[in-house]
Amino acid sequence: MASLASSLKTGLLRQASTELKAYILYQQGSCWFSHRHLDGISKRLKQEAEEEKKHFESILDYLVLRKEPVKIEPPQIPSTEFGNEVQAFQFYLDLEKQVHGDLHQLYSQARETNDFDTERFLGPYLDEQIRSVEEWEKLVEQVKSFSTFHGLIWHLDSII
Repeated sequence: MASLASSLKTGLLRQASTELKAYILYQQGSCWFSHRHLDGISKRLKQEAEEEKKHFESILDYLVLRKEPVKIEPPQIPSTEFGNEVQAFQFYLDLEKQVHGDLHQLYSQARETNDFDTERFLGPYLDEQIRSVEEWEKLVEQVKSFSTFHGLIWHLDSII
């Protein structure tokens, strides 16, 4: 494999930090829902967290494979104080959209620098991210519907 362009290496390290941030935010969300006894939603967010952790580790492994030094920058973690379930789900939809945008930009950068190995590496992540955004859009609509009547969110919790 050819050496990695400096800007692409920086982008991959930034993406790793973004994935780590998403992992932490999903873990916090899992705790937030668990505290409200919405254990089905909590479990779902914990699964999302594990996926983000795998992405983080995979990017690091890729950098090592490319023989690049790895310096992990701690991510800036925004507040996860939600007023209600709709706000929480909207927050995670926005997070997924941000991750999608970052991945798309990184993929485009790999293409522009003719780094086909990185482009191939990022392709499945970009596909997965597109599906994730679509899924979260549907979940936000479900949560809005289930939140119109007091207590109905418990039903969503049991089927999610």
